[in-house]
Amino acid sequence: MKSLQEKVLELYEDHQKTQIPLSEVEIRLALEANGLPATPQLIEFEQRYRGMKLYADIVAIEFGLIWDGGAPFDPTVAAVEYEAFDPEDGRDHQYLITCAHSEFYIQFGLDEHGRYYENGQLKFNTFWELLEWYVRGGR
Repeated sequence: MKSLQEKVLELYEDHQKTQIPLSEVEIRLALEANGLPATPQLIEFEQRYRGMKLYADIVAIEFGLIWDGGAPFDPTVAAVEYEAFDPEDGRDHQYLITCAHSEFYIQFGLDEHGRYYENGQLKFNTFWELLEWYVRGGR
């Protein structure tokens, strides 16, 4: 029987990537061009999970932070959707960045620390924890 780690790695390795991979420099430039900090957590998420698809029933959820950008890719015109918060409002994060597109009824987000949110509510401290939940059959 496969361990949880093996199942998550298999899911990660087998997923259909539908977006062209971006370099660390391209990711950094695109985030900064959109007024976002290029934190290690955001760069890692985009490098590892850009274009990954998971399914909620039959509805695809495609992950990524950076959308469009033309061909060839131009980080200065790439779109990153996010909500910014006043640093003085008591939150431990300043940004909530859309991290997936879908026809599913949930808003998917990632903060600058790499924590995963659904409809503005913290669900997992890392995206990897979401994948572990998913392979356990979570829905």
